[in-house]
Amino acid sequence: GTCEDMCPEAEREQRVVQNDVSMFERTDLADSHAISAALAVKKFARTVDNARPEDVRTVGALQRSMDHLCNLLDAPNFTFAQVHKFVWDRLRSIRQDLTLQHLSNTFSVHRHEEMVRFHIIAEHILCEEVATIQDPDGFNSHLNVEQLNKCLVSLFHMYDKFAERGCPIPSEPEMRAYMILLQLDRHGNYDRNTQQVIDGLKGLRPQVLRSREVQFALEVYGVYQ
Repeated sequence: GTCEDMCPEAEREQRVVQNDVSMFERTDLADSHAISAALAVKKFARTVDNARPEDVRTVGALQRSMDHLCNLLDAPNFTFAQVHKFVWDRLRSIRQDLTLQHLSNTFSVHRHEEMVRFHIIAEHILCEEVATIQDPDGFNSHLNVEQLNKCLVSLFHMYDKFAERGCPIPSEPEMRAYMILLQLDRHGNYDRNTQQVIDGLKGLRPQVLRSREVQFALEVYGVYQ
């Protein structure tokens, strides 16, 4: 990618026309067309056909996007629930740009790890603000865990590649432990899956299996069972 902005110029112009500018991207909250290049972040697109280089962000732009989104979570004028959906969508877009460029380096690993932590925090903070017929904009645990699982699957693939090259990632045990703990309970339509835990353990390298993080997760899992 060659785009150095957090959101490509063409998308910004298109979203102004479509009246699709989030309040977190405006210079004036009352003006739905007042989009700012310093605040706008590329949206997730369900289909990406023949993506142009100028519409795909560079590593630097992706890092700035990630930093901006993380800072937004601590914005004093908004609650976590208010910023969650915006950040949730824009993180998917970052992952999409990483995938489009086939990035599986340490930069991609660390960004995926940050996304995993975001989804876990969201699950904890928003677990009682569930979407209903009366409140369709509430929290959807199923969709959140779906994205969490996708991040973890991508991470595990990258961890294995780094380990094969003799360069294991130090934070791997933490992420492997999260996958075990995910199976403690049901999340949305995701039921507990003991077989997934067993299958995951079979492929772990001994040093990861014996790690403090994984052993703690297994101990908790055993007690919960």
